[in-house]
Amino acid sequence: MSNPVKQYLWRQKIHRGLQKHAERWKMFIDGEHWVCPYCGDIGFRCTNENMLQDQILDHFSHDCDNWKAGKGEMLQPSSLKQKAEKTAIRFRLQKRPVWRIYDLDNHWYCPYCSKVTEIERPFGDKIADGMIDRVNLHLRSCTQARKTLPKEVPLETLREVVQKSNRLKGLVASIRSQFEATNELWSQCDKDGHWVCPYCVRVVEEINFMDTEVAVSIVPGHIADHLVTNCTAFKQNSNLTRDTEEFKQMVQEIREGKRARTEMEELKGRLDSANAELETAASELERAKEVQRSILPSTMPVIDGFDIACTYQPAAQLGGDFYTFIEVDEDHLGFLVADVSGHGADAALVMTMAKKAFDLRGPDNCSPRQVLGLINQDIFGDLQGKHFVTAFYGILSLKDHSVTFSRAGHNYPLVHNPTRRPSISILKSTGSALGFGPSEIFEKTIEERELPLQAGDLLLVYTDGLVESKNAANEEFELPYVCDVLKQNLKASAEEVTQAIMRAVTDFCEGRPQEDDIALMAIRYTGSK
Repeated sequence: MSNPVKQYLWRQKIHRGLQKHAERWKMFIDGEHWVCPYCGDIGFRCTNENMLQDQILDHFSHDCDNWKAGKGEMLQPSSLKQKAEKTAIRFRLQKRPVWRIYDLDNHWYCPYCSKVTEIERPFGDKIADGMIDRVNLHLRSCTQARKTLPKEVPLETLREVVQKSNRLKGLVASIRSQFEATNELWSQCDKDGHWVCPYCVRVVEEINFMDTEVAVSIVPGHIADHLVTNCTAFKQNSNLTRDTEEFKQMVQEIREGKRARTEMEELKGRLDSANAELETAASELERAKEVQRSILPSTMPVIDGFDIACTYQPAAQLGGDFYTFIEVDEDHLGFLVADVSGHGADAALVMTMAKKAFDLRGPDNCSPRQVLGLINQDIFGDLQGKHFVTAFYGILSLKDHSVTFSRAGHNYPLVHNPTRRPSISILKSTGSALGFGPSEIFEKTIEERELPLQAGDLLLVYTDGLVESKNAANEEFELPYVCDVLKQNLKASAEEVTQAIMRAVTDFCEGRPQEDDIALMAIRYTGSK
């Protein structure tokens, strides 16, 4: 633009728009592609926010027909949002590889849920409005796409899904050709009409040949699914070389009850004896868990000005998470949350040993750093590199209303107080895990810090089982989710906070089994009295 006056006026209008209508002027696709509030198209890729006004001015000057020298009308928020959604879909279908995956039938696969759709690949890969509308309609119904922070599946994962689907379709066509050629290897049944697999020689009860004409049209798909999903013999060697007459004799033995119909029948005897052994092992495991739980404190400390709560949720396996409190002296209370690496009886044994070491070293020592150094010295030789222990050890000063702490390779705790800035902060400090290295190395890494407490402070200490809990989509319950729960429970007691977090992680996991122990400790400083 050569007119400096007009350029100045346009820049002023752009500046006002960015300040007063940020929801329309600062709309980006994938965080970097700016959407014009006038035409609704992608104007440019913004990599430097300091250059944003210049890039907008250049877009208005050369590309946007709706700007009309500053006299045009911006799109209404709802219209802009709808157009931006479609613009984003068009852009991703054109530019993002994970959005451009189709199967052999040219059907599009959703990059969020990995499912095939009825949306067909466009001719010449030209993205028409009709395809964008159909993709948009699918995304509105896709559970994964509708999440607050939707995540695309990795490109290689989606390709593997499509490749498997393509292989299955090819297998179905091959099986259908065998039926059409009346190959007897593929049409043998038991006395009730259930199909017998020529690879594993097992009856597949889900596949019935009572109505032969109907079976030929629908059965190949079921057979292909059995071969790919359940048939070990097919997976080991898909080349079928079995003699027809020999196979027919095997099927006759199945009909006469002389041969096991299914793999389950063959394994039933083994399973019966194995189940008895499992019941014994499960009983012993439950007893071990009871011993482990008995080591944890049964009651919480009651201290003026402090509200303290803990919770422990074990996984199916025997683990090594634990917490405890230590009476350092009459003016100081120690608190510990720790996690032993690994699972099983060894981890539980190390947990017991580590807790005993804290009980012995903690009293009469007001330095968390020194206590952790002594414990590392105590247990390093016994662990022999097979296990290590992460720990957060803090000491509350009941007179000074502060907490002194050290961290040995443990997850960073959180401090939440709406009057602080920021309201949620991470308590960072250096330190390697206990048992990870000898004293001379451990002493160089461990750091001791102090936090003066303010009324309303909530200190949350947790083990990695919390933030590594996963849902069905393999997503983890990361710190932002924990922070959301804290913000929603500003005035809750420490007990209510721990229970709210456990409910949130349970809902997040959507029924997926817990893989690791979870231990939580919440300490709220209510103020000196």
